[in-house]
Amino acid sequence: MKKAPTKTYRQALNEAINKFKLANIKSARLDGLIILENVLKTNRTNILLNLNETFSGVQYKLFNKLINQRANNTPIAQIIGRKEFYGRNFIVNKNVLIPRPESENMIDAFKFLISNVSELKKINNIKLLDIGTGSGCLGITLKLEFPNIEVNLVDNDLKALSVAKKNDVFYSTRLNIYFSNLLSQVSFDPNIIVANLPYVPDKYKLNDEAKQEPANAIFGGNDGLDCYRELFEQIADLQKYPLFLLLESFPKSHTSLIKAAQNIGYTKFYRQDFCLVLKRS
Repeated sequence: MKKAPTKTYRQALNEAINKFKLANIKSARLDGLIILENVLKTNRTNILLNLNETFSGVQYKLFNKLINQRANNTPIAQIIGRKEFYGRNFIVNKNVLIPRPESENMIDAFKFLISNVSELKKINNIKLLDIGTGSGCLGITLKLEFPNIEVNLVDNDLKALSVAKKNDVFYSTRLNIYFSNLLSQVSFDPNIIVANLPYVPDKYKLNDEAKQEPANAIFGGNDGLDCYRELFEQIADLQKYPLFLLLESFPKSHTSLIKAAQNIGYTKFYRQDFCLVLKRS
């Protein structure tokens, strides 16, 4: 009996595109190509130049498995196990939030502070704490951009910390990584806190893809700010306050955050899109 012919890359890509369109996935062709890259372990240019090449049976089986996952709204980053952030790829899985472009504003804000704030220029060893680190993309990126600063990562989810440790090893940043509920297990005084804590109100309706990400890293109470209020309470108990707090939240929540932070002596220093920077008065 003759072996049945396998699909060409072109045929498989068209199958994926059609399936994704039926699932109302707007980036149908792009996602199909990304999955092809992952299955074939090659780059997009090589695929497009060889669309008439055929899969092996194992490759086609894997391709079908992955496109079915995508058609069921599994985020493409979870499928391929990585996501680009600030020009670098970070390992991700279902246990961490997928890094988003709006979080890159936090990196830009930190760069602005380092370049323009005289108080920071006088500190010999800047200690930065990335709270709720998840994949570690913020803290690791800051360490790679500024090798001379001390960066520490904390999270209250051991599965998330496992991902952060993998990214730390991948980039050889050798950061201090702690299990802690915010500052509860932190034994030093950071000069700067970076925090992308859950900030989505509990009743907010997520899209189908976001529902595949960990809810405990997304929802922050009735108004979305419970975790930040708890953070401010813990900061108030510190012997030495951080000079700056870099926080991510919905822009419409910034006014409420600023008012809450004023109770512990912080004022607005800078904000852009989702990023809010508070300075100790």
